[in-house]
Amino acid sequence: MKNTKTYIGIDIGGSKTFGIIFRNGEIIEKLKEKSPADHWDTFLIDLIKKLKGDYEISGIGIGIPGVLDEKKEALLATPNLKNIVGINFKKILEKEFATEIRLENDANCFAWGEYLYGEGGKFKSVAVITLGTGLGSGFVFDGKLWTGSFGTAPEMGHNIVRAGGEKCNCGNRGCWEQYASSQFILRQTGNNPKTLYEKAQNGHELALRVWKMYGYWLGLGLANISNMLEPEAIILGGGITQAWEYFEKDMLKTFKENVFSPIAQKKTKILRARLNLDAGAIGAASLFEL
Repeated sequence: MKNTKTYIGIDIGGSKTFGIIFRNGEIIEKLKEKSPADHWDTFLIDLIKKLKGDYEISGIGIGIPGVLDEKKEALLATPNLKNIVGINFKKILEKEFATEIRLENDANCFAWGEYLYGEGGKFKSVAVITLGTGLGSGFVFDGKLWTGSFGTAPEMGHNIVRAGGEKCNCGNRGCWEQYASSQFILRQTGNNPKTLYEKAQNGHELALRVWKMYGYWLGLGLANISNMLEPEAIILGGGITQAWEYFEKDMLKTFKENVFSPIAQKKTKILRARLNLDAGAIGAASLFEL
């Protein structure tokens, strides 16, 4: 039986925030705005009002980057956003809109959306990695979103891949996020991923070399995931996947060289997300299906 209720899904990002009206597995309306530097509560209220219009909304789901408190009401920590920690969005928005509000980590929302409506539904166990300003991760096992014992996992972007390596915004050194997000590309070339992708298309030698390096670091982190959890599939989303053809070979090579199990080396599927930039907002709107 189809769910005929209408939900709002919000995907908060470091540079852009996406919002959708979602019903019966379909996006009815879509809105994208530049993320603010502060005043997040009023920003979200205004964005939701623009989206909502005359729709009768049954709930609002929000994907937010970072670690949420155990009640899923406010952020405790986030490495790449400012002036957002500690704001109790659940209470503020429930008071404003008189409907149920659910918050979840943005990468978990992406994983849930991709599992329900994208590539992930083909598998029993899926790890989803989002590649952008930061590196997010979400796991779905046996049809359930896995968030660890305390509801704050997984944070694979802060898994150490190079001891004593680059300083991360989280305070540690050598986090995978520093080697497989846009921060690595910016550090190596001064370019954003889109520009480096365009240069690679034109045969730019440095661009091609950096994408190969990127593939190595990405593959290394994916191998760590396989060695720990052995999901059937690993799905990659986010803007960086646009350059897939330039890092895929090195990513797969490094993955196979560093995965211990010969069976996992052979059988693990590494795929591009089907929903990609819509997945986070779809997953947020679908938090009411958990």
